[in-house]
Amino acid sequence: MATANYTREIDNVGQKVIKWVLTDANDVGQAYPFSASYPDKNVQVIGTLGTTPNLKFQGCNEATPVNFNEVHDSNETVLDTVVALGFYQILENPVHFRPIKTAGTGMNLTILLCLSR
Repeated sequence: MATANYTREIDNVGQKVIKWVLTDANDVGQAYPFSASYPDKNVQVIGTLGTTPNLKFQGCNEATPVNFNEVHDSNETVLDTVVALGFYQILENPVHFRPIKTAGTGMNLTILLCLSR
């Protein structure tokens, strides 16, 4: 699996926006360590889904992230088979967060994680 590094699009006291670009060439987002002081989180998925897409969002609380688990949306639905563009609210507040592509071809997605206080 190739890794897509994140960039900080907005970085101020009350809000952060972290960006990943996932394509066929890079299918795992670099884990972003964020603080539990940003309890309100949502993800926006924009771009081209391609053929048979499957995207999941994962979190990890280890100091060095190794064992990731899927996170849930505000309806407590596991976000492990995201196949549509749009917004997704994140229920948990893990130390590390990442998007990961598990299937699909022709995908060119921008993932924007918004963290707010």
